[in-house]
Amino acid sequence: MSDPISRWRIGFARLDYVRPVHWAAHSEDFGDCIILEIETANGLRGATEAIMRQKWHDTTPSDVEQTLLENILPALTKIDWRDGAGSAQALMPYRANGFACALADLALWDLRAAASEQPLWKLLGGKSASVPVSFTLTRTDPAIMAREAATMHDRYGFKAFKVKTGQGIAIDRRAIAEIRSALGPDAVIMADSNRAHDLEEVSAMSRMLADAGVVWFEDPCAYTADGSFVAAQAQSVLPVLVDNQSRSLEAAKTFIGLGAQGLSVKTMKTGISESLEIVELARSAGANIAVGISASGGAGAVHTLSLAAAIPPEQTCLVCEETFFLYLRDDIMKPSLSVSGGFIEMSGHPFVAPRIDWRRMDRVIDGRI
Repeated sequence: MSDPISRWRIGFARLDYVRPVHWAAHSEDFGDCIILEIETANGLRGATEAIMRQKWHDTTPSDVEQTLLENILPALTKIDWRDGAGSAQALMPYRANGFACALADLALWDLRAAASEQPLWKLLGGKSASVPVSFTLTRTDPAIMAREAATMHDRYGFKAFKVKTGQGIAIDRRAIAEIRSALGPDAVIMADSNRAHDLEEVSAMSRMLADAGVVWFEDPCAYTADGSFVAAQAQSVLPVLVDNQSRSLEAAKTFIGLGAQGLSVKTMKTGISESLEIVELARSAGANIAVGISASGGAGAVHTLSLAAAIPPEQTCLVCEETFFLYLRDDIMKPSLSVSGGFIEMSGHPFVAPRIDWRRMDRVIDGRI
């Protein structure tokens, strides 16, 4: 094997937000960031970053660190990292820790981009360096959500928004109405209730959203890949986007078999390799894809945006959601990404590794083979 992976670094940092962020199951005013960098014997480097949330990823930083050090990093030294399929196969035994596997997969893709001397978005088949993006409005008082929507529209030109619903139909109605009033009739809005509603509420909730011009309804209620999903989709007058319960290619296959109209892929659930397989599966079935928010900093966003650039616009439910880096007081990628006119220009961010600010790390583990 020529030029094997021979060195690695793992960094940890706490990143403060400009304001508290309210997710469905918890609130936070900082994120615990993990950086993974791998390097070949000839000095080629690939890296990625993610913010870890135990409630999202079903694992802890110590578990991720252990899986990387004891299993994944030793496995990477034995593979041909240029072989995408072979690399993905080498990671499969550790799929139980999907977060750690996704980190490794993204770092490998960053390494391949560096080796190819072309941006990752182009390596993946993207046609343009300008990626349209949306902004996610998290749960809070409807008036505050509407003000933030107007601010983000005016400041960054966002034309598409995901609205976190699920505060009860009366509050959700107010939120959607005030956001629509603030943005005007042309803004594209998707709703995501994070499974907050009962099945019996889905019909009325979806009709209210449809009347307000919402285009998709993500995870309206609790369901699994069985008859409960079929029932949920049947209750909604809007197309349902599957997110939480689709965390692998196998799960995606089951949902497609049940008639799913749209699937969300997230780089911190299925990396790039498995996400591309899900995208192709959806394409062949005539289903749509949303590139969802992994809520990472700029370095992780580069990889999510590169994946989004490779998906034909006609197959997407909504433009790429990964703009969480705007919440950070200080990003660990320099220079960070910027949004203008509702687009992120990727031409200045071909790959991640050279742009990581390692001085920003609170702790670094450095190893060689």
